[in-house]
Amino acid sequence: MVATGTPANVDQLIYQTGPNFELPELGPIANAYTAYILAALREARPDLGVDGVLTPAGLDAVDRAETVCTLALSEELTDMTPAAFFTAPLNSIPGMADALYAFMGTPSAGFDRPIFLGVGLLDRDVPPESTLAFYHQLVANNQDATLHVYPEEDHSGTVLASMADSTPFLREAFAAR
Repeated sequence: MVATGTPANVDQLIYQTGPNFELPELGPIANAYTAYILAALREARPDLGVDGVLTPAGLDAVDRAETVCTLALSEELTDMTPAAFFTAPLNSIPGMADALYAFMGTPSAGFDRPIFLGVGLLDRDVPPESTLAFYHQLVANNQDATLHVYPEEDHSGTVLASMADSTPFLREAFAAR
């Protein structure tokens, strides 16, 4: 498996969101991602009452996420921040941690193939710390994981930059099978 800009452990990041939440600089795409995640969570788990912790602007953004594509939604939400979605922390909803993990948690064990992770340190779509933490979780669980860090690459640039490393990785993985 090859993954770059891996949004691992996003459930833990989302769990921390609320009116005082500060996110590393990710740009307006973070607002669209927040809206999509909340819209999907609301759909999957209506029993949680996610709307109850949303501001009117947050509720509108989540409603828009049900019908608007990423680029357009990101542009619509340029002046927002993820914190502006909330009147109260998402973790104030009972059972939210378990619900988020079940909904979008990232497994870090049980893989039967080698894993290649590439991370661009200039990624503004997915926090690089997400991929780095995932790598350490994989290693702690004795998974066959390889990490390549690309200090000068962003989210999209990492895909291309990693090909020099991921292509031989895949060639070797397929040869071993």
